[in-house]
Amino acid sequence: MPYHDVHIHFFHEGPIDSFLLDFRRMQGFGGSRKKMAHFLSKYEHCYTDFSSLLPYMKKDPAAYRDFISSFPDRILFGSDALFGVPSMVKEYIEFADGFLDETLRDKVGRENYLRFHRPG
Repeated sequence: MPYHDVHIHFFHEGPIDSFLLDFRRMQGFGGSRKKMAHFLSKYEHCYTDFSSLLPYMKKDPAAYRDFISSFPDRILFGSDALFGVPSMVKEYIEFADGFLDETLRDKVGRENYLRFHRPG
C-alpha cells in the first residue's frame, strides 16, 4: 500500500507536523481548537473531530461554531471518545442539532466522514 493511502489517527497532541507532511489524508485529534486550527490551516489534508469536546462547546458555543464554520469540510462528528455510553452519544447529537445549522450538521455528521474514508 502506498504511503499516501494511509490514514493515521492521532489521539493526543504531539509532534504531528512531520507526519502531516508525509500523508495525503490525515486525521488529527487534538484537545485544542486553536492548535487544530493551525494544522487545518497549514495542511489541507488534515481532518479532526469534536469527540469529547462537548463541555468546551457548551462553555463557549460561539467560538466552537466559528471554528467548525472555518473548516466545514474537514471536521467530523466523533463518538470514539464516547464508546459504551449511548446516552452521551445522544447528548452530542441533540447538542449538534441546536448548535449547528443543517448544512454544517450534514457535513460533520455524514459528508466529511464519507469523503475521508473513501477508497483511494
